[in-house]
Amino acid sequence: MQKDSVLIQSNQSSIKSINGKTLDFRQHNASYDGDTLSLDSNINGVISSSKIRNDTLMKILNQNNNKLNLETRLKRLTKKNNKNKKRKTNKKKRKFRKKNKRTNKKKRSRKK
Repeated sequence: MQKDSVLIQSNQSSIKSINGKTLDFRQHNASYDGDTLSLDSNINGVISSSKIRNDTLMKILNQNNNKLNLETRLKRLTKKNNKNKKRKTNKKKRKFRKKNKRTNKKKRSRKK
């Protein structure tokens, strides 16, 4: 298989308007080449793009039925990964704070 070949291509656009005023504009493009899914979106002028590898895509598709849409689930997955990274740094700070609290308690008890 060639790397440049696209197996699946999808495009979607929607415009919501009332009395000629555009309230909501959405445009989504997706292409899958067998290895990665490329997503490009324009939602009310906010442009975003992402690439999802097969392993991550399989995790998403193998989840139980969920009322949340794909975009929300992707955001939650990335938030979980970011929280795990932050927790590692926060543990060090917590240990340092606990040590300071212990020394302060000892000092107070000695003054009595």
